[in-house]
Amino acid sequence: MVSRILRSLWIWLASEMLIVLWTPLMAVGRLFDRDPLRRRTGRWFRRLGIALAKVNPWRIHISGTEHLDPRQTYVIVSNHQSLADIPLLSHLRTDTKWMAKAELFRTPLLGWMLRMAGDVPVNRGDRRKGAKALMQCARYLRQGLSVVCFPEGTRSRSEERRVGKECRSR
Repeated sequence: MVSRILRSLWIWLASEMLIVLWTPLMAVGRLFDRDPLRRRTGRWFRRLGIALAKVNPWRIHISGTEHLDPRQTYVIVSNHQSLADIPLLSHLRTDTKWMAKAELFRTPLLGWMLRMAGDVPVNRGDRRKGAKALMQCARYLRQGLSVVCFPEGTRSRSEERRVGKECRSR
């Protein structure tokens, strides 16, 4: 019991320290990223996901990456099953922009990094803003960047899946 608590404490502390240290590094990198699509800044943000995976006790095995062509664009759709989804998807070696709920963009550090990377906020309560976010994703795809979205919109706690508004249209 005590070892589980200590391990959990280590994971959260290490994760928070990585995020706190990564934010100014990304800000400096953003200053020198002359690409209007912010590819370099986005890559640095995804490296944070890889670092977070390393401080966790997860055993990550990714197969099928030989089918990913870095010159192609993809729409990557993932069910948001756990906090491990984001570090796992960060291992994909393709330039991506992520759709994320607008609330995340308002959180200190994480939200700042999402904005610096040029990721796309989705206001799930406003259809017009949702359509605008989808149009921004379409522009990214036309410009050669892949897009990641989580159609559930939030992690589910049960077998019943919640349908999010990020990728749903009526």
